[in-house]
Amino acid sequence: MGYLYTSGMGFDRSLQGRGRLAAAASLGVIAGLLGPNFVLLIGGVVLCILVIQAPPLGLGLLVASRSSLDKFMDVSVLMGLNPASLLGVSVILLAGVVLTLKARAGARIQWGGRITAAWTVWLVASGFAVLVGALNYGGVAIGLGIKEWVRLASVLALYLLVVNLVPLGRGRLIAWCILLGAVAPMVVGIYQLVTGDVSHNVYGVRRIIGTFGHPNPFGVYLTTITVFCVGFFQDLDWARGRRGAVMLCAVAAATLLIFTYSRSSLGVFLGSLMWWSVLGSTRRKVGALVAILVLAVALFPFLAWRFQDLWVQPDLGAVRDQNSLTWRLLNYRRLWGEFLQSPIVGHGLRATEWVNPTQTTTSEGFRAGFGSHNEVIRVLVEQGLIGLSAWIYVVVQFMRVIRRWTFQQVRAAEGGHAGLGTAIFVLFGTLSLLSALGMAFLNYTVVLYVFFATIGVLYGGRSLSRMEVRT
Repeated sequence: MGYLYTSGMGFDRSLQGRGRLAAAASLGVIAGLLGPNFVLLIGGVVLCILVIQAPPLGLGLLVASRSSLDKFMDVSVLMGLNPASLLGVSVILLAGVVLTLKARAGARIQWGGRITAAWTVWLVASGFAVLVGALNYGGVAIGLGIKEWVRLASVLALYLLVVNLVPLGRGRLIAWCILLGAVAPMVVGIYQLVTGDVSHNVYGVRRIIGTFGHPNPFGVYLTTITVFCVGFFQDLDWARGRRGAVMLCAVAAATLLIFTYSRSSLGVFLGSLMWWSVLGSTRRKVGALVAILVLAVALFPFLAWRFQDLWVQPDLGAVRDQNSLTWRLLNYRRLWGEFLQSPIVGHGLRATEWVNPTQTTTSEGFRAGFGSHNEVIRVLVEQGLIGLSAWIYVVVQFMRVIRRWTFQQVRAAEGGHAGLGTAIFVLFGTLSLLSALGMAFLNYTVVLYVFFATIGVLYGGRSLSRMEVRT
């Protein structure tokens, strides 16, 4: 019997050894097939494990990692998905697993209040637009439409993960991780600024793009980080240099924002700062106004050429181009004509690529319609009046809820984030208003990740006593 026992133990150990050898060999084969993408895949797996084992840290690092993934938009990691898309799908799957486990354990599921309800309305409207696009343009529209819908669904999944896994007082770790995520894009931006190693330029002036594909989304992201820092600064004390670190991050982001030469981003930055000052004390109003005037005087000679392009036709040798404002108005007029052809339901999600007469060439060399550069025009063309009604509903609900939750925050010493709530409130409002003039911030997934993660933190930081008083 002893011999059989020891023999069995040896056999089990042999199997375990062979199992480890097989697992190592399998990993080696996968690494050989994926090449450098294997590191990205392993990183994603580690993030998923952290979300389960240490939710605040895992979710914070997940949001932080998203700011660098646009650099790999043309890289296929798994099943034709690039790292950004793979992360979005992983977030949806993680949310499904977490909610299922909570339901089976009999634990209460937090559904996130009106934020979830409002964004669900937008997902329903977008899903209907996918169907419209499929009927109008067939299989290609289905693929792109579903990909866009999944992207929009991933930010709601992130929000649900935060409200279900991050307890009161631990949301601050997510805020710090969001700032940590800004390090890589800003370091790359500094490198581009110092070396001039940037492909994008306007009339010979090079514009930094960080880890993004274009200066405009990088500029909006830097604006988001700067305003985020302004609010986060109020929720901290001077202990251990925390405020100093946040201030340094804000200055770095604001400085790099200038060298994106993104007019829309600068407009969002100034609009958010002015709105933020109006909601504060007289001292804040005066300080913000003085800061804006000083910046305007200091930077006007440096940036005047960029805004002059709005109404002056540049003369490039024998070629005269349309000025930026004329081009945009012409683009809007053409898209408006397409909207009138299907004003109720639109042409389908992502249909701007097919219907816009203003053409461009994609990175793959295909011809496609130019972007709308206007959120309202894009929604009207792709989703019609039904979609626009849904979008207005989302904006109004988000503004009301964020403002209310900001008033309901517990004290900063207890883990509340009233300052951060005010910053997100003014930033979301400014982006929503200016999106009707010359930008489409719904396309900026990184910014949406910051928004939804922060709103999730606000949800967890509400005081029950204040909620009862206000209701």
